[in-house]
Amino acid sequence: MNVRLALRPEAVDDLREAFWWYEGQSPGTGHSFLLRFKVCLERILENPTTYPMVLQSIRRAPLKRFPYGVYYEVQDDRVVVLAVFHFKRAPDGWAGRVSPRN
Repeated sequence: MNVRLALRPEAVDDLREAFWWYEGQSPGTGHSFLLRFKVCLERILENPTTYPMVLQSIRRAPLKRFPYGVYYEVQDDRVVVLAVFHFKRAPDGWAGRVSPRN
């Protein structure tokens, strides 16, 4: 299955924010965060329906070693990443990004 990937601008902002927060805590940790995100995306693209749905058609894949989830939707032949959120953040932040056919 050839699946395309799309990252919503808000998800890119989430990544940027988390990267800089982790870099501020300990240099190099932000890069580790991005590496774990990349590995998570590869797992998602290998089998997009592996992870459970958490709201309507939105699925969540956890990042290893970091308390973040990648929230995404499978739309035909593509995966749309809606958010990359810390597990402790209120879900209304990413849930508000859900719209028909993002």
